[in-house]
Amino acid sequence: NQLPSPAQEEMERAAQLIDEGHLAEARTQLELALAKDPERIPAKLLLAEVLIGDEPARAVELLSQVPDHADEAPHARALALLAQAAARPQESFPDDPARPRLLEGLAAIRNRDW
Repeated sequence: NQLPSPAQEEMERAAQLIDEGHLAEARTQLELALAKDPERIPAKLLLAEVLIGDEPARAVELLSQVPDHADEAPHARALALLAQAAARPQESFPDDPARPRLLEGLAAIRNRDW
């Protein structure tokens, strides 16, 4: 039997807040969860999702802390790719016929519209 995490209450509240669209409040709860349990991978994943729009570089940093052997590693790698794309300035993408669709996709990532 595994003991419940000391951060469980904050995690549950954060998930509820995310579902309700209250990302700033969810971020606060996730920061509290990580303060109580710094190794809690689900909290890192959720916080990274919240941060992708405003702080994609911080999201990438959080996701880099997920060990490759963790069950959540594929999810962390996928989120890291999204965060890396969101961190790029629009000017860094070549002037190409696909550019408008690419920028539309990046806007969706930044708005967590996945």
